[in-house]
Amino acid sequence: MTEVTYKNHLLKHDRVSGRYKCEVCWSRYPILRKLRHHNSRCHEREYKCKSCSFITKSRCQAIGHYRWHNGLVFVCNTCGATFRKASSHLSHVRMQHPSEHVCVLCGESFVGKRGLVIHEQKAHRLSNKQNGSTTPAMFACDTCSVQFKTKDALQKHIVTTVGDCTTCRPCTYCGENVGKDCDMKDHLRTHIGRKNCDPCKRTFSNERSYAIHVQRVHCQIREKPKSGPVVCEICGKSYKTKSLLTYHQRSHTGETPYECHLCPRKFAIHEYLKVHIRKHTGETPYTCADCPKKFTNKAALNRHLRVHTGEKPYSCYHCGKSFTQSNSVKVHIQTVHLKQPTPYKSKMRNKPKDIDLSITG
Repeated sequence: MTEVTYKNHLLKHDRVSGRYKCEVCWSRYPILRKLRHHNSRCHEREYKCKSCSFITKSRCQAIGHYRWHNGLVFVCNTCGATFRKASSHLSHVRMQHPSEHVCVLCGESFVGKRGLVIHEQKAHRLSNKQNGSTTPAMFACDTCSVQFKTKDALQKHIVTTVGDCTTCRPCTYCGENVGKDCDMKDHLRTHIGRKNCDPCKRTFSNERSYAIHVQRVHCQIREKPKSGPVVCEICGKSYKTKSLLTYHQRSHTGETPYECHLCPRKFAIHEYLKVHIRKHTGETPYTCADCPKKFTNKAALNRHLRVHTGEKPYSCYHCGKSFTQSNSVKVHIQTVHLKQPTPYKSKMRNKPKDIDLSITG
């Protein structure tokens, strides 16, 4: 549960939500009719499934559960992915296939307009007082009529503004005066929905991008492809996604669109460029838990960990000898079984190099 969800839940029990309190769950409602509807829907009846131990007090959930037993599936019209629950289907559509219904405050997208309105009311506490539209409660400056999100932002605007404030471009979130439109766009990113991923130290512009990253990278949840695997027309290799095929095809075309700004090296994949730049900067974000050694990428750390664990996952299919790295198996087969000469290893390979980090031009 996120902090916003938790705070919104607590509001159900706060006096500001209404004077009528449910004696069972302590939820509050502004009018008696809503309290009675809540009691009849949540506390008076129970629906028990005859096929399993599922029990619910919601009629809609009972119907959905009954259909689930009968094999009902929900199909995504965009990518063809199937889901057993309606909630999982809607979450997939909202996260994987963003629509035009996007929250301007946090960047999260929704399937329909109603979902966006409910999100604005719950997550950002927006009201419907002005012409039926959802507008947040604002604090306006009497001189320039700019409306600020908080009272502190308005106060900062009044205190820090020198002279006529009608010519200023203040930020409505913090009250700071920002000059150009491009500067304002960059400044707003510090307020609107920026999320940091602690495990991999990446930053995302909104909640949706962060959630997709967590699902794909850390939870290993992948979108089901619309069709079967895609095949390279040159060598016949197959890949699960079109993006992986695109990376592979660059090995045939020689395309290297990602260029290092510190040296002439170019790369076919952006992740390779990021790892390469760490050689210039000296950044080693991956640390071994068993010794002080640090590494520029996760793959190098995984190879090193086998020194401590003793794991040898790669075996020679001729003699059964095991190795810690796949390249060691290749060298073993070439030199021992195929009687080929030992590959040349440069003596300068492990010597430190003086790297000029200055940028010219």
